[in-house]
Amino acid sequence: LRPTGHRRREDLAGAAALREAAAHGLHPEVTYDESPDGGRTVTLRAAVPGGEAGPTHLRAMVGLVLHVVRELAGEGALRDRSYSVGRRPAPAAVPAVPRTEAVTLDQVGGLAEVVARFREIAVSFRHPQVMARWGARRPQGILMYGPPGTGKTMLARALANEIGADFREIRTPQILDKYLGGSERNIKQIFREARRYRQPTVLLFDEFESIISYAGAGGDAASQAVNAVAGIFKQEMNTLFEENPDVIVVATTNFPQRVDASLIRSGRFDVKLAIPAPDESGRAEIITKMIRELIARHEGPGFRMFTADVDPAELAALTAGLTGADIREVLRRVQLAKAMREATEGAPAGPISQDDLREAVAGLHRG
Repeated sequence: LRPTGHRRREDLAGAAALREAAAHGLHPEVTYDESPDGGRTVTLRAAVPGGEAGPTHLRAMVGLVLHVVRELAGEGALRDRSYSVGRRPAPAAVPAVPRTEAVTLDQVGGLAEVVARFREIAVSFRHPQVMARWGARRPQGILMYGPPGTGKTMLARALANEIGADFREIRTPQILDKYLGGSERNIKQIFREARRYRQPTVLLFDEFESIISYAGAGGDAASQAVNAVAGIFKQEMNTLFEENPDVIVVATTNFPQRVDASLIRSGRFDVKLAIPAPDESGRAEIITKMIRELIARHEGPGFRMFTADVDPAELAALTAGLTGADIREVLRRVQLAKAMREATEGAPAGPISQDDLREAVAGLHRG
């Protein structure tokens, strides 16, 4: 045995992988470092000028790595295994959505308490000096949970517009990676970029349960991978606010029971809001606001979009169990039917009536 801490350096020779490496100008060198507990770290180095590096050098380097592994683990260690090697591109920067494209809180219907809470958060963003004078800390994270189609993503966009902030949305493919350690690296990169934002920013993690699943206590590889991803997310959230107070993290989920409670505890996600399906009065408000928005956007001289008999209260009674997304789909179907009739008949179609809307609601209920 060599003394503890002894380092040995030697040139590799005598294998096909080494001959291939030498043919491409690589001159491999291996360093062995021994630890006090008898462990050993092996470092393989082979260099080629950056301007000359290509796929053949990569293949030769992979061959060298496998050669070293074979020497350490024995000839049979690599038998009946397959390997794929490639260059994984760095994750693309998360684009900011222009504020002018975001919905406003004034357009949100049926969620008066949530809207009021978001307006308070926006005030805390706009008055940092007052917050600092009182030592008050605005929320660092917001968790919204509820059934699909209730407007959680729309609310996050509306909050960004109310603050006057950029809006950046993180989706599952931007984080989850099939390669070991890739998901953790992606999370670190997203938060690294967030620390550099120089404008107030709402950073949305949509469908949070699919990005950060419940961190269970299982000892299998899948549970360990989930715990690693969750652990990195916790670490990043712990320091984000101190390093960049202009960023607020918003997470949305349809399944809050699938999210580990330690991830969303106070101090990380200080505000937790249930976003339920709207009740009848909420649906009436949503219908009214959606119709007003369409009129403001599309009506003009000589063109009327809705008849005077449209009654949001009656429609609200007919739409029991529907969400805001469902109501928008009802309007989309009626708009499309009118446009197609006018396009095929070559004559102006009449305004959207209460009967048109009733028929579209019934069609949606039928599926």
